[in-house]
Amino acid sequence: MGSWAARAEMEDDFVVALPKQAAAAAAKSESAPAAGRPAKAAPDPARNAGNSAPAGNAAQMPPRVEPNASASARALPASMAGPSASVGGQPKAGEGPVTRAVLKIGPGSCLEVSISNHAGLVAALKQVGEGAFSHNAGGQSVWRFPLPKRPAVAKALEAARGVRCSVEDLHPVPRAFLEAASALPDESACYGRIPAKLEGRLMAFQRDGVRFALRHGGRALIGDEMGLGKTVQALALMAAFRDEWPCLIIVPSSLREQWVDALVEWLGITEEQVHVTNTRKDTDLTGRKYQCLIASYNFLGNLEANDRDLDFRVVIMDEAHYIKNKKSGRSQDAKPFVQKAKRAILLSGTPASARPRELFPLIDCLLPASKVSFTKFGERYCLTQNHFPRGQSFYSNKYDGATETEELYHVLTSCIMIRRLKKDVLSQLPPKRRTQVFLQLDAEAKKQLEAMQKEIGAVKAAVAAAKTDASLDSFGGGTVKRTILDLYYRNAKLKVKAVQEYLKELLETTDQKLLVFAHHKDMLDGIEFIMNKTKQRYMRIDGSVKTSARADLVNDFQNNRDIRAAVLSIQAAGTGLTLTGASVVVFAEYTWTPGDLVQAEDRAHRIGQATSVNIYMLHARGSVDDVIWAKLQSKLEHVGQARPL
Repeated sequence: MGSWAARAEMEDDFVVALPKQAAAAAAKSESAPAAGRPAKAAPDPARNAGNSAPAGNAAQMPPRVEPNASASARALPASMAGPSASVGGQPKAGEGPVTRAVLKIGPGSCLEVSISNHAGLVAALKQVGEGAFSHNAGGQSVWRFPLPKRPAVAKALEAARGVRCSVEDLHPVPRAFLEAASALPDESACYGRIPAKLEGRLMAFQRDGVRFALRHGGRALIGDEMGLGKTVQALALMAAFRDEWPCLIIVPSSLREQWVDALVEWLGITEEQVHVTNTRKDTDLTGRKYQCLIASYNFLGNLEANDRDLDFRVVIMDEAHYIKNKKSGRSQDAKPFVQKAKRAILLSGTPASARPRELFPLIDCLLPASKVSFTKFGERYCLTQNHFPRGQSFYSNKYDGATETEELYHVLTSCIMIRRLKKDVLSQLPPKRRTQVFLQLDAEAKKQLEAMQKEIGAVKAAVAAAKTDASLDSFGGGTVKRTILDLYYRNAKLKVKAVQEYLKELLETTDQKLLVFAHHKDMLDGIEFIMNKTKQRYMRIDGSVKTSARADLVNDFQNNRDIRAAVLSIQAAGTGLTLTGASVVVFAEYTWTPGDLVQAEDRAHRIGQATSVNIYMLHARGSVDDVIWAKLQSKLEHVGQARPL
C-alpha cells in the first residue's frame, strides 16, 4: 500500500493538540521569563527586515535554523549556563533550557512528534532520518516518522544538544498494542500463493486488504463496509496460508451454506472436504477428515468440550461483532480458538462502534501478546460514570461512552484493522451487484419441503418441456400452472422464519437502509413482524396502501435517518417510487417475470443514487425457487450465484 508517508496523505490533516494542562504550561513558559532568567530582548527590526518570509507560507514552513550563527550568539546566558555548558564552543547534550516533546500516533500509521522551535531539537530529529516536518500547530512544530522509528526518535530528543528535553512517550495502552503488532512477522511473500484465477477476480482495494493482513502476520480485522467483498479477501488469505490448514470458519448459523458454496466456487475444494456443524452431533470430530470446518457461534462451546486439544492454525471469524460483549458465551467460546491460531482473520462491516468497549474483545483476540486488560483499556478509551453529566443515561457498565477516539482509530489502523467505505472505492464498483443467498431452513420447514418434492419434480419436468411461458400456461390442461402457483405460495410460508433470521442478522451487520421486497402477504407480514421484534423503524407499502398516502411514506423514508427499512410488495411498490435513500435491496421471494425484479431493484438504483447498490436474492435450496431461478438466471445479467460478500 506504499510508504507510511503516502498512506498519511490519504487522510485529512489534523492538529495534534497538547493536553490542556500541558498547553497552559507551555504558554506560560513562552510568555513569562523563568525565575533567575532574563526576559527576552525585543526583536531587532533591522535584523529581521531581511529575513522575513511571505506571510502566506509562514504556517507551513519549518522553523528557521541558523547553523552559521556565531558562538557568542548561540551561547546561553550566564545565569543558565553551568560550568560545563559547552565543549569547544558547542552546546552539550542535556543542558540548557527545559522543553518537552510529545509523541502520538498519527494518520497513515505514522508517529507524530510535537516539539518547540529549538534548533537543537530540529537537528536531533534530522539525524534520525526517514522523517519530515509536517506542519505547525499551537506554537509547536509537528514532525512525522514511521512508527518503528519511535525508540530512535525518543533517544535522539533526549540527547539533543543545548536543551533539556523530556519526552512524553505514547500512553502505555496504545504502546502495548503497537509493540505486540510489530512483533508479528511480515508474510507479504505469501501473496504469490493465491491462485491466479482467484487473484485475478479481486478488485484493487481488495488486493490492498489482503496485503495489509499479510503484512500483519495474517492477524487482521477487515472492517470494510457491507458489500465490499470481505469474504473474498478472507478466502484469498486462506489460500495464501493453505499449507497451514485445516481451517476453522466461525459464522452465524444463517451463513453456513453460503460459506460452503464460496469455498467450492473460489477455492475449488469439494463439499466432501468441508465439514459443517449443523447439529451438536456434528461437533464430535472423532474420525472426521476435512480441510475446512464451518461452525456457528452457537456450537463452538461443544467443539471445545468434545476435544480440549482442538487446535487450528488458521481461523476465520465472520461477523466478528458477534463477540462485542466480552462476557457473552459466544465471546468466551470463540476467544481461545482465535488467540491460539497462528493466523486469524476477523470480518465485520460495523467495527467502528460508538462504544470502544465493544471493540476490546476483537483487539484482545488478535493481539493477546499485548496483555492489555479491559480495565486499562476502559480507563484510556471509555468514560466512567463520573464523566457523564447529571441526568444523562449511563449504562450499568463501569466503562461506557468514548474518549481518545482519534488515537484509538489510529491504533486500530496501524495495528490490526483496514476499513474502506463504499464512497472511498466507488470508482471500482459496478453500479449494481446481485447475489444469491442460500437460506438455512429449520427442521419443520425442511419437513414441509420434503413433502413437496414430488410436485416440484413434476413442475421441473413440465417447465423443461414447455417451449414458452404461454405454452406452459396450457400445459397439462392448466394443471401445471395451478400446481406452480400453489407451490409458490407454500414456498413463501416455509421460508418466513429463515428470511426473518437473515434479516435480523443483516440489520445487525449494517447501518445502511434496506428495501425488502416480497410477493405474498404472509411473507410481508413475517418481515414486518421481525422489524417490530427488533425495534426497527420501517414503512410498508403494499396493495392496501392508498396512492395518496405513498408520497408521505416515501418522503419519510428518504429523509428520516431513523427509518431503517421499507417493506414492499413487488407488484404494488415495484414501480413509480424513488427510494434512493437505500443502497441494499433484498428479495425475500422471486417472481416469474425478470422485468418485475429489475423494476423493483431500480427503486434504489436510479437518478439520485450516490453509491453502488447491493441486491440479495434469498433462495431455499430444493424448493420451487430452483425452478424460478433457472428461468431468471438466463434473463438477468450480472447475477453472481453464491458470490460472497
